[in-house]
Amino acid sequence: PNANLATLIMNKCKAYLDTGHVRDSDFHVSDLIDVRKSYWQRVSPLPYTDEETLYFLAGRASHYFIVKACTGVDSDSEAGLVDEELGIHYSPDLLTMLAEIKTSRYWTVPQTKEKVRYAIDSYITQCRSYACLLRTNVFNLVVLYLAPLDEVTGRKTPRLKAYTMTFSDNELAKERERMRTTKEELEVALRNKSDKQLPLCKAWKCYSDEVTSSGDTIRSPRCKYWDLCRPEGRYV
Repeated sequence: PNANLATLIMNKCKAYLDTGHVRDSDFHVSDLIDVRKSYWQRVSPLPYTDEETLYFLAGRASHYFIVKACTGVDSDSEAGLVDEELGIHYSPDLLTMLAEIKTSRYWTVPQTKEKVRYAIDSYITQCRSYACLLRTNVFNLVVLYLAPLDEVTGRKTPRLKAYTMTFSDNELAKERERMRTTKEELEVALRNKSDKQLPLCKAWKCYSDEVTSSGDTIRSPRCKYWDLCRPEGRYV
């Protein structure tokens, strides 16, 4: 194995990511979903880990490919927009198709409504935010499952699925208020240099618990800001 070459490529990928992920003073839809992490990304940004870099590589490559194929736009999203009243920026991947693209490492393609809901749960808020800002009751999610197991053949084969979500006017009104409130809370937290009034991120993005053969539970952080954030009720 050529470890030096692998390290060189990894470092160049990280440098490339750094050029496109500088946190500016603007607030984006993504900042208002896992808001505690958004706080730390602005207050004390940490370097990309190898794992993050490779996930970005897989995700961004698929975004570029699909956006270019569907729209002709040479980017990982079709357009950058801003809601002037809320002061929130947003970039739906496929604006004309009212769709967002995601890659998933889910081990299988979900077949029932309940399993689909579980698999895409972390994406629903972002789609609802886009629907709200675009003033539409319908929004789509396109998911590229990278290597789900085919239960018939036993092979891992990539699959592309699309899901259509419908949101009521009431849901969209509540989403607009959530974004407004969350943005205000994040602004206050940044001014006061304290994250403790901000809601915690989804638990699975924060840590994982593993039970050993002896029955002990070992908690492992999934977020690189774990020791800075020290999430209440979770940090041990």
